[in-house]
Amino acid sequence: MVNLETRDAIGDPAPLALTGEPILNRRYGPGLLLLIAVGIWWPAIELMRGEIAGQYGLLATKGGLLLLVSALVALLAFVWALAIDSTPYSVLAIVVATVIGRVTATVLTEMPIYVWTYKHIGIVNFMIEDHFSPHVQIYGDWPGFFSGMAWFSTVSGLDPLTVAHWFAPFSTAVIALLVGVLAVSAGFGRRASLIAAMLAVILNWTGQDYYSPQAAGLILALSILSLLLYSKKAPLAGYLSMPVFAVLVATHQLTPFWVVISEVGLVVFNQMRPRWLLLVHAAILAVYVGPRLERTATFNFFSGFDPVKNSTVVTEDRGSAGRDFTVLLERGLFVGLWLLAAVCFVVVWRRSGAPWGLGVAAFSSVLILAGQDYGGEGIIRVFLYSIAGCAILVAIVIARIFELENSWRKTVGVVISTAFILGVGAVGLQGYYGGWSYVTVSKSQVELNRALPASSDGHYVIGTLAQPVGWPEGATAGSVRLKLIDPAYDAAVNAVRPSLLHKDFATPSDVDRLEKTLPKEGRAHTLYFILPQQADAYGQYLGWFPPTFVPSLIELLSERPKWSKVVDGGDTVIFEYSPKKR
Repeated sequence: MVNLETRDAIGDPAPLALTGEPILNRRYGPGLLLLIAVGIWWPAIELMRGEIAGQYGLLATKGGLLLLVSALVALLAFVWALAIDSTPYSVLAIVVATVIGRVTATVLTEMPIYVWTYKHIGIVNFMIEDHFSPHVQIYGDWPGFFSGMAWFSTVSGLDPLTVAHWFAPFSTAVIALLVGVLAVSAGFGRRASLIAAMLAVILNWTGQDYYSPQAAGLILALSILSLLLYSKKAPLAGYLSMPVFAVLVATHQLTPFWVVISEVGLVVFNQMRPRWLLLVHAAILAVYVGPRLERTATFNFFSGFDPVKNSTVVTEDRGSAGRDFTVLLERGLFVGLWLLAAVCFVVVWRRSGAPWGLGVAAFSSVLILAGQDYGGEGIIRVFLYSIAGCAILVAIVIARIFELENSWRKTVGVVISTAFILGVGAVGLQGYYGGWSYVTVSKSQVELNRALPASSDGHYVIGTLAQPVGWPEGATAGSVRLKLIDPAYDAAVNAVRPSLLHKDFATPSDVDRLEKTLPKEGRAHTLYFILPQQADAYGQYLGWFPPTFVPSLIELLSERPKWSKVVDGGDTVIFEYSPKKR
């Protein structure tokens, strides 16, 4: 007769395999799957190098399909690790999922993705060289992230470009760790915290983990919420949240308001100690923001009490079929996660009492829309902030499914949970890489951006066809200095851009109308009109113009006497416009 269990070193029962069962597959199966996932991921990287992503994004390429397969295999390994209750394999699966989801973007590119990353790099470069925080746009009033990154680059010797290039994998890993800590602080176990950490990695398609104040702000906010939830057991944790909150207030404009909103909920439901800390945090926020209200009014700090309008995203127009497909998946994930988290909240409430702290973390961010659209990104912030709480609520239920004693119910539950995790992983990956055709920036474009101001001695104006893609504006300390002198130096053609969209550029009269709207006098001697290849991809992705638009525009401008083609590179064409030239 076979002894079905033995005792491990600490006396707990540890299951043994039945006679004849391949114990290697049971105990080492997750590890083998993770090796397979990495083995698929590496050739996928080589296949994706140089591939042109279309309207459906990177996953629609041959290498992208392999990338998706590798991610799904890693998630299967994670589920297997949960089934055998292996913490090391679970953690390793989270690491592999982070590598597949975020390191892919880093190793496929020479430069950081997203052009708005470069404005942050420029501020950091300026602070390294000039040793103070510039009042450029809104960045100078919230210098926490920039001063921290300037300090890090100075002491480490790493170029801010390099730090920015690797920032997303690092911040994603830290956020996953903090979501797991938040689950433990709320009083839930190891398995639930591991599931929540994995969900935090695969749910976040928003791309807000890049080199930015909001990524740092989210890390600080999750740290604060973890301390506050744990303060019910140890009030000292609540006091420790005060310096962290002070740093957060000086780092990001919106995130501390969400934290204060969340604290109101925690106080109402008696989830933090001492409760008067809410007043201290609110006072810190008021003291910091108050003197800056006049300057922030220019940036629409309060967009009005209209939640419906504030929930509208930047671009609501119908675009290409690929964009519509990706947006549908993203919105489905958003709505589906909220509904599922609400159901899980009720399930947990009925079984072990209401998890009010997690409910507040999951759903409080929607109140942001009462007064802020955040430049058309308000609804994206709502989802971003809600990921942690929603992930933990769902993770608690999934963890309990793996602990069921009824084998039939457990089997059905595990199958459904596996399908959910795989589905979320696929949708999250598509959301993150769906816009690959226009989010990248090449090394040559960064070098051109650095050389152009130097060659023209600052007496110029630049503008791009489709903002904000393809041209890493503001990436140097010099560009920040120029911005301080002339805030509109890089915005001359913003008024022109709407007249260029939603049509084909086919006749000389179109160029005549363009020239009439361009600046003819002022401090700039010339105007540079940038046409990066990403602008063409972006316009087609959003349905702004047909494939013939940019080629015909380049042909027409090449024939005009006031236009000179000064750069004709593989990924960028630059025209110089001289209004006095005949």
